[in-house]
Amino acid sequence: MPVGVSRACGIWIVRHHQRARYMSDQEQKLCERCHERPATFHICYSHTGESKSLCEQCYRESASPEELASSDDFRDIVRNGKCRFCGQPAVGGSGGSLGAFIGAEPFLWCEPCRRDLVEFAERPENAIPEFPFDDEAGQKRVSEQMAERERRQEEFIRQRVSERRSRGDA
Repeated sequence: MPVGVSRACGIWIVRHHQRARYMSDQEQKLCERCHERPATFHICYSHTGESKSLCEQCYRESASPEELASSDDFRDIVRNGKCRFCGQPAVGGSGGSLGAFIGAEPFLWCEPCRRDLVEFAERPENAIPEFPFDDEAGQKRVSEQMAERERRQEEFIRQRVSERRSRGDA
């Protein structure tokens, strides 16, 4: 089952099989609703910063028809997509429903590049700062920090892809 993030109704939904977007094995969560199955959908309400983690069954029981359609559409995008970094078949990604309207490509990755993304994200210097919802100047600073982090991430992953290719791994 692929990894993905879709956006529906101002809500970000991260879907994954074993690990969430950049999530390490140690961070795997149980569903917050049933407390029995692994959480494979991580939903962030972008306007409040609140989030919840659900298993597929609880997600499907509680999601709106628009959220279900968006999630299913994104699953198909991942299934048919290629890794943004190396061109291999995608196993996961992130994107949003608004991207379809503005021509933005979803951010897709293969398994080796996903592992590289996890490694990059786990480094302390790459921690994602808290978003200051009530501070406009703080929001601008965080946006600048995130742009710089994204630049470093691109450079890191491109280097890893180059190393794999030189070893004949990709």
